[in-house]
Amino acid sequence: MHGNEKFQNLLERINAHEKVIGSVLVGDDGEIFAQNLPEGMDPRAVGVWGLAMCQKSGHSLRGADAGELTQIGARTTDGCIVVTEFSAGAIVTMTNGGDSKTLVPLMHSVAELLSEYK
Repeated sequence: MHGNEKFQNLLERINAHEKVIGSVLVGDDGEIFAQNLPEGMDPRAVGVWGLAMCQKSGHSLRGADAGELTQIGARTTDGCIVVTEFSAGAIVTMTNGGDSKTLVPLMHSVAELLSEYK
Protein backbone atom coordinates (compact mmCIF):
# COMPACT_ATOMS: atom_id res chain seq x y z
CA MET A 1 0.00 0.00 0.00
CA HIS A 2 1.44 3.39 -1.01
CA GLY A 3 1.75 6.23 1.50
CA ASN A 4 -1.33 8.14 0.38
CA GLU A 5 -3.40 4.92 0.23
CA LYS A 6 -2.23 4.06 3.74
CA PHE A 7 -3.20 7.51 5.01
CA GLN A 8 -6.55 7.39 3.23
CA ASN A 9 -7.21 3.99 4.84
CA LEU A 10 -6.38 5.47 8.24
CA LEU A 11 -8.84 8.32 7.70
CA GLU A 12 -11.54 5.86 6.63
CA ARG A 13 -10.99 3.91 9.85
CA ILE A 14 -11.35 7.12 11.86
CA ASN A 15 -14.51 7.97 9.89
CA ALA A 16 -16.08 4.71 11.05
CA HIS A 17 -16.52 6.20 14.52
CA GLU A 18 -19.89 7.55 15.55
CA LYS A 19 -20.66 11.10 14.42
CA VAL A 20 -17.34 11.59 12.55
CA ILE A 21 -17.95 13.39 9.26
CA GLY A 22 -14.38 13.57 8.02
CA SER A 23 -10.70 14.09 8.68
CA VAL A 24 -7.69 15.71 7.08
CA LEU A 25 -3.99 14.81 7.39
CA VAL A 26 -1.83 17.91 7.02
CA GLY A 27 1.96 18.15 7.04
CA ASP A 28 3.96 20.68 9.05
CA ASP A 29 4.35 22.68 5.82
CA GLY A 30 0.57 22.85 5.25
CA GLU A 31 0.51 20.18 2.53
CA ILE A 32 -2.63 18.02 2.56
CA PHE A 33 -1.62 14.34 2.36
CA ALA A 34 -5.09 12.82 2.63
CA GLN A 35 -8.60 13.98 3.42
CA ASN A 36 -12.16 12.74 3.45
CA LEU A 37 -14.10 15.81 4.49
CA PRO A 38 -17.63 16.34 3.20
CA GLU A 39 -18.13 18.35 0.06
CA GLY A 40 -18.18 22.04 0.86
CA MET A 41 -15.57 21.83 3.63
CA ASP A 42 -12.20 23.25 2.63
CA PRO A 43 -9.54 20.65 3.55
CA ARG A 44 -6.75 23.22 3.44
CA ALA A 45 -8.55 25.63 5.78
CA VAL A 46 -9.41 22.83 8.23
CA GLY A 47 -5.90 21.35 8.05
CA VAL A 48 -4.05 24.64 8.47
CA TRP A 49 -6.28 25.62 11.39
CA GLY A 50 -5.60 22.28 13.12
CA LEU A 51 -1.88 22.51 12.42
CA ALA A 52 -1.75 26.04 13.84
CA MET A 53 -3.58 24.88 16.98
CA CYS A 54 -1.05 22.05 17.44
CA GLN A 55 2.00 24.22 16.82
CA LYS A 56 0.95 27.21 18.93
CA SER A 57 -0.38 25.12 21.81
CA GLY A 58 2.66 22.86 21.71
CA HIS A 59 4.99 25.84 21.85
CA SER A 60 3.09 27.27 24.84
CA LEU A 61 3.17 23.95 26.69
CA ARG A 62 6.93 23.59 26.18
CA GLY A 63 7.38 27.12 27.51
CA ALA A 64 5.38 26.18 30.60
CA ASP A 65 7.41 22.98 31.00
CA ALA A 66 4.15 21.01 30.76
CA GLY A 67 5.29 18.24 28.42
CA GLU A 68 4.71 17.68 24.71
CA LEU A 69 1.33 18.20 23.11
CA THR A 70 -0.15 15.06 21.55
CA GLN A 71 -3.83 15.89 21.10
CA ILE A 72 -6.39 18.70 21.44
CA GLY A 73 -10.16 18.27 21.77
CA ALA A 74 -12.63 21.08 21.17
CA ARG A 75 -16.39 21.48 21.09
CA THR A 76 -18.09 23.91 18.72
CA THR A 77 -21.71 24.82 18.12
CA ASP A 78 -21.72 22.27 15.29
CA GLY A 79 -19.85 19.37 16.87
CA CYS A 80 -16.44 18.28 18.06
CA ILE A 81 -12.94 18.65 16.63
CA VAL A 82 -9.99 16.45 17.55
CA VAL A 83 -6.52 17.57 16.50
CA THR A 84 -3.87 14.88 16.92
CA GLU A 85 -0.14 15.26 16.36
CA PHE A 86 0.98 12.73 13.77
CA SER A 87 4.50 12.29 12.46
CA ALA A 88 5.40 15.60 10.81
CA GLY A 89 1.97 17.17 10.98
CA ALA A 90 -1.50 16.64 12.36
CA ILE A 91 -4.78 14.86 11.76
CA VAL A 92 -7.89 16.98 12.24
CA THR A 93 -11.12 15.02 12.79
CA MET A 94 -14.55 16.66 12.70
CA THR A 95 -17.90 15.44 14.01
CA ASN A 96 -21.46 16.47 13.35
CA GLY A 97 -22.95 17.11 16.75
CA GLY A 98 -21.70 15.57 19.93
CA ASP A 99 -20.63 16.61 23.37
CA SER A 100 -17.97 15.53 25.85
CA LYS A 101 -19.45 12.03 25.78
CA THR A 102 -18.51 11.94 22.07
CA LEU A 103 -15.28 13.90 22.33
CA VAL A 104 -13.31 11.92 24.92
CA PRO A 105 -13.92 8.43 23.45
CA LEU A 106 -13.13 9.79 19.96
CA MET A 107 -9.84 11.24 21.21
CA HIS A 108 -8.94 7.88 22.71
CA SER A 109 -9.90 5.97 19.54
CA VAL A 110 -7.94 8.27 17.22
CA ALA A 111 -4.85 8.03 19.45
CA GLU A 112 -5.09 4.22 19.46
CA LEU A 113 -5.47 4.04 15.68
CA LEU A 114 -2.50 6.34 15.16
CA SER A 115 -0.32 4.23 17.44
CA GLU A 116 -0.57 1.49 14.77
CA TYR A 117 1.01 3.85 12.21
CA LYS A 118 3.94 5.22 14.20
